[in-house]
Amino acid sequence: MEEQLEQSKRRLHFCMALIGGWFGAYAILRFHHFASAVTVNFIEVFTSAVQENWIKALLRLGIVILYVFTIFLAACLSKRCKGDLRMWAILSDAAAACVLSVLPEHLSELGVYICIFAMGFQWCVFAGKYGYPCS
Repeated sequence: MEEQLEQSKRRLHFCMALIGGWFGAYAILRFHHFASAVTVNFIEVFTSAVQENWIKALLRLGIVILYVFTIFLAACLSKRCKGDLRMWAILSDAAAACVLSVLPEHLSELGVYICIFAMGFQWCVFAGKYGYPCS
């Protein structure tokens, strides 16, 4: 019985890896942003600032700040909540997917932030399972 539960957890982990990859590809293809690549986003902040494209620089800086905040939030919640946060990560991914599916094109900047929150929370909650560094 315990082996079946462990096998289910492993399948869930791989399923979440697939969902995380989907969010990453979606952010690149629809919004032209590397959602969870903090290094690339920092480089984009600096290059946009040098080119005096302040809107793009602030958008990328917001992405970095939200991603760091989301990881901080997930880490704090995992320490304070006695329950498992995996269900919350799944629900946040489902909610993000639902919102992104009906988000109009003119609100694409908001969509980037929705992807960032879902990906950051999932990254932290499913981190370090089964010998993999992240989901």
